[in-house]
Amino acid sequence: MTVSTIAAIATSPGNGAIGVVRISGPLSLPILQSIAPRFREQTPEPRRAHFVRLQSQDGRVLDEAVALWFPGPKSFTGEDVVELQCHGGTWTLQGVLQQCLQLGAKPAEAGEFSRRALINGKLDLLQVEAIADVIHARSEAAHRAAQSHLSGRLSKEIFTLQDLLVQVMILVEAAIDFSLEEHVFTISHADILTRLMPVREGISHLLGTWDSGRMRMDGIRIAIVGHPNAGKSSLLNWFAGHERALVTDIA
Repeated sequence: MTVSTIAAIATSPGNGAIGVVRISGPLSLPILQSIAPRFREQTPEPRRAHFVRLQSQDGRVLDEAVALWFPGPKSFTGEDVVELQCHGGTWTLQGVLQQCLQLGAKPAEAGEFSRRALINGKLDLLQVEAIADVIHARSEAAHRAAQSHLSGRLSKEIFTLQDLLVQVMILVEAAIDFSLEEHVFTISHADILTRLMPVREGISHLLGTWDSGRMRMDGIRIAIVGHPNAGKSSLLNWFAGHERALVTDIA
């Protein structure tokens, strides 16, 4: 199956000092060589920042940028990847992106770079979900939890339990296969339960951390209820550490 090349603006909308255009797929390097004249006769050194002048096909200067070339599979998506660190103006980034699309890339769908990283074995599903959690973390605790998941810590715990289950399954299947053969291999019900005990304890531990983990990610919604002028706003401001309460008169 032919793999398409995708491109997208990888930074948030709006004006800023720096904006990133990311390209992933087999046309990544040819597109870079087409819009960066200094690389038309050479291949950039991988994983090194290169200052380049980006031009359209008619020679119009699009921007001066920093280009990084990541040959697959040693890249975020596992494919050939180019990242262009441009000035963060909206029109600048759109101009660079449009040139990439004209040269054969297609617009990336939402989450498509992460999906390709998952498909190519660069990340597992928990790590892909953790990327969104890192981006949307609203507290230090939520950020720490998301970073832990992104590092693969939770995945390692789950895979360890999976390996234990597979080992038990292999032993049970072997006992079934040799059930008519004496003195070959047998496994007792008690032995199975003993081998499954660490799995049960591990699953119970993970389930026990779900509520606290979800509270770190989503926060806790509470209502401060009381009589007028009882100090509700002062209490909220004290919790927040600044003047957060909005007092309105209700007729």
